[in-house]
Amino acid sequence: MDGSTIRTVFGNELRGALRDRTLTTHFIVIPLLLYPVMLWLGITVALLYDAGSEDTSYRVGISPGIDPALAGELRADPSIDAFFVSRGAETGGPAGGFDATAGPVPGGDGLPGGCVITADLSTDRGRTAAGLLEGLARDVRAAGFARLRDSLGIGRAEWEVFRISTSNEAGGRDMGGFILGLLLPATFAVMVSIGCFYTAVDATAGERERGTIETLLSTGADRFSILAGKYLSVLVSGMTSGLLNTASMILCVSAILGPLLRSEGEEISFAVEPGAAFSAVFASALLSALLSALMIASSSLARNYKEGQAMVTPVYLLSVLPVIFMQDPSISFSVSTAAVPVLNAALLLRDSLTGPVEPLPMIVSAVSTALFCLAALWAASSLLSREEAAFPGEATGKRSLFSLLRGRRSIGHA
Repeated sequence: MDGSTIRTVFGNELRGALRDRTLTTHFIVIPLLLYPVMLWLGITVALLYDAGSEDTSYRVGISPGIDPALAGELRADPSIDAFFVSRGAETGGPAGGFDATAGPVPGGDGLPGGCVITADLSTDRGRTAAGLLEGLARDVRAAGFARLRDSLGIGRAEWEVFRISTSNEAGGRDMGGFILGLLLPATFAVMVSIGCFYTAVDATAGERERGTIETLLSTGADRFSILAGKYLSVLVSGMTSGLLNTASMILCVSAILGPLLRSEGEEISFAVEPGAAFSAVFASALLSALLSALMIASSSLARNYKEGQAMVTPVYLLSVLPVIFMQDPSISFSVSTAAVPVLNAALLLRDSLTGPVEPLPMIVSAVSTALFCLAALWAASSLLSREEAAFPGEATGKRSLFSLLRGRRSIGHA
């Protein structure tokens, strides 16, 4: 391996990526602007939805025999247009185009009477109308309990028998880490993958399409050193994208969600501990190292940019798949999960935001990722050593990756 060749190829690839507007957009601009735009759109849509829901009214049918107090509450609620119907609620199913109906349930055999609410719960209006009716029915029942309590001369404390309350022991920083852990890992994997995607395709298939890779391979430089230089440039792009993504998320959540949550009485802080910052850098390095190697290897055979994108896309999709398991809180960053590529980086980032992380799983994840990277780079180096892969023709495009790896013909100075 030649260090001078690695530095030269790495510098050329990185300068070329920074000069390319498409590449800089994908691994610098998008990670910086994604979260502000997403949060702004989310808050705007939520405010518009709340403003619209305040003026929305629901048609509710009231069957004869319903509790008079509940009927009065339904007619007094401004969000409900109440109509008395002769039938429909007792037989189930909203009648007359109502969003929901309320009918009586007769008492008997020692059981009290009540009401039955019928609505189409597969629709948003049906669920909302049913929720409104249930809330009013609970208020009427609570008022009935209060009247019974007063008639029996029982104090409020004795009537409650015992009280239940929940106290949050987590501090403001713990709650901030919990929220960031829910939001950050999923998009973190996507951003790192995008940061590696385009630079990997450009470093292999793009250069072959421009006709410059033949010149580079003809210089007599060591193939693995050339590959290592390209690999490092892709790794830096992925890490840059991941770290910018993380910083943008923390700043946006702190600046936009923080004041909203504090206005609701939540004591919350999004300050990041030094250990969590180190873990974020480590997770970004892990994920970038793995995806860079896999994408460089998968696009090594591509003859043009279009083929390169098609070959790298499966790696991109596979990198996002393990993030599905992030929604399960029982899965944590342990020795066993640290051996699973991609998942280990996402779990490390999530768990480091809510508390300290043990060093042993970090060592296991580093070793596991290094083995995968070496295997992928060995495959890519073997492909570049084959003459038909380095200088592909029409016949070469029909050959499989496996057959090229087994091939005997190679360039003499590889």
